[in-house]
Amino acid sequence: MFTKKSIISRMTGDGFGVSLRLKEWLTVNNNWLNRQLHDPRGLLFGILIFLGWLLVLRHFPIVGWGIFLVVVAIVVIILFQAIKKKR
Repeated sequence: MFTKKSIISRMTGDGFGVSLRLKEWLTVNNNWLNRQLHDPRGLLFGILIFLGWLLVLRHFPIVGWGIFLVVVAIVVIILFQAIKKKR
């Protein structure tokens, strides 16, 4: 298993001209990555949902694309609400 330090080292490519700001961001704000490494259930559940959607899309294309459009609409609404709230 990779350690937190080795993953950050691989992501930043130490010595290859990656900015210090990126390295700081990766070390401070890698909570999502850290959670996925220690408890990947959410990520695995997301992959399972995606594979299920592909299965539905293959057998029932209209239903699959309908699900896709509903999910996109929900994401867009949430995004606009967050932008509006931030102002």
